[in-house]
Amino acid sequence: MKVALINVPYGIKSYKTSEVPPLGLGFIARTLENNNVDYEFLDLGYKTLEESVDVFKNLFNIDFFGFSFYQENLENAIKLIRFVKQHFPNSKIIIGGAFPTLAHSELIKEFHEIDFVVRGDGEKAILKIFDGTYSNSDNGISYRGDNIFFSNKVNRLDNLDFSAPPAYR
Repeated sequence: MKVALINVPYGIKSYKTSEVPPLGLGFIARTLENNNVDYEFLDLGYKTLEESVDVFKNLFNIDFFGFSFYQENLENAIKLIRFVKQHFPNSKIIIGGAFPTLAHSELIKEFHEIDFVVRGDGEKAILKIFDGTYSNSDNGISYRGDNIFFSNKVNRLDNLDFSAPPAYR
């Protein structure tokens, strides 16, 4: 299995990179490393949409794409998600972050390209999605199944003091 974790571009052309990559994606990356899941970490925050699309053209055999974004870059997120679904039709799309956590039902109902929304702390939820053991009783996972929308409470880690530090490569 291979995963791509994506920080969606903000739509601002800049010649610098993000000095602090997204913390939430870093924690997800650490979880993937600890569970021997192969992944690509794509911090596209300061790239243009066109530059970001070029990055996707160099990806192969990705099973899951995980997008993190805010309301401000929702338009770019949806454009990239649609590009991915067109070019990687068998891959699953997972979104997460502050805005998707709050707007999960609207996003998954309006944009049919989205397969899952991970809400809150996603370290446990993401692994359940990857191995297919998620259910409608799992906290922190929203999804569409058989034309029914499933959602429940936001997931929170019990103790951040015992979390491994974020990983970025």
